[in-house]
Amino acid sequence: MILVLLTCVWFGHSLQVHPTEHGSLYKNTLLLLQGVRPERMDLMNEVYGKWFGGIKFMVWACEYKREPECVFMPPDINEHAARMPANFSSAHNNYGRQRNELEDEIVADVQDSIEVTRSSHQHSQVVLCNIKYRKFYHARCLSPLLNQMLDSEFTGVLTMHMDFWINPIRLMLGSSLNDIWQLGTAGLSTPDPQRMAGHMCFRNVSRLFAEDSWWWWENSKMKGEKALTQLKKALKENPALLSGTPTDQTWVDDLETCAGWADLYYLPKATWHNFYILSSFYAGVFHESAVPTLLSHLGKASTVSISTKQCGGTCCSDSDISDTAHACGHRFNFTSEGNRVRWKEWMNDLVP
Repeated sequence: MILVLLTCVWFGHSLQVHPTEHGSLYKNTLLLLQGVRPERMDLMNEVYGKWFGGIKFMVWACEYKREPECVFMPPDINEHAARMPANFSSAHNNYGRQRNELEDEIVADVQDSIEVTRSSHQHSQVVLCNIKYRKFYHARCLSPLLNQMLDSEFTGVLTMHMDFWINPIRLMLGSSLNDIWQLGTAGLSTPDPQRMAGHMCFRNVSRLFAEDSWWWWENSKMKGEKALTQLKKALKENPALLSGTPTDQTWVDDLETCAGWADLYYLPKATWHNFYILSSFYAGVFHESAVPTLLSHLGKASTVSISTKQCGGTCCSDSDISDTAHACGHRFNFTSEGNRVRWKEWMNDLVP
């Protein structure tokens, strides 16, 4: 049996999205922005709402203490459940009681109870993802969300860090919304400060373990290979585990362990169910290995094409909308009011 722990919680935000009717290419696409601060949500809704059929915000939520880029998710110890603040912005500055004020037994119960998902038609934009799963959000938060949305009107989801900038029209060039999109840019930091690591995949275990250009955080090289071994075994024992796979099982032997910059990618709806199943095998694998590996698996397990996008910047450097060589970039400094105004004007000028 495959178990996927549901560790995200939804709650509301005041401004709902009403995309303008200008025939946007993305009118059936959900935009999922990661790490959005409460005070930026109205701006993101206003600008991206002109392009996308829907917007959701994945927010890193902490339980007991203040952490950077983290909102407080206060537990209701009487009900042993996650209590969602009515006012999201004020909740960001409210950090509640310290952990040592709670008995260990209650703390354990609260942590367990947070691993559920809540939603309602009023509270549908914000997805709270427990910050302790930030490195593994693909399985703990994104995967359950996609599974819940299988019956939605959306035909694909574009997810990216909120400090990416994109030119929506240019981003589409060379691909379609029926494809998987992944980053091909050498965007990962390495032990060599003068060099960045790019997208890489390994079918050969010896070559995988000999690879030393990247950090392979959280022991992802070992954990990724173990996950792949378990997945191959499961697929051979149950060929119907995934939907739409080739009848010839030789594709299973071609599966690889990958790593790469994964702060932006697109999943067509045809891949959501398989992503949900596959991600359960990679729940403990660091996302910069797990996500590229999952995208590679999805491509091999179906007829869906993979389109590679080259963005400006890297995981750890800056990029600006003035970059005309790329259709996207990271990181854009949204903390600057001047940059936010400039970005809004630039995006509005792109609207057909």
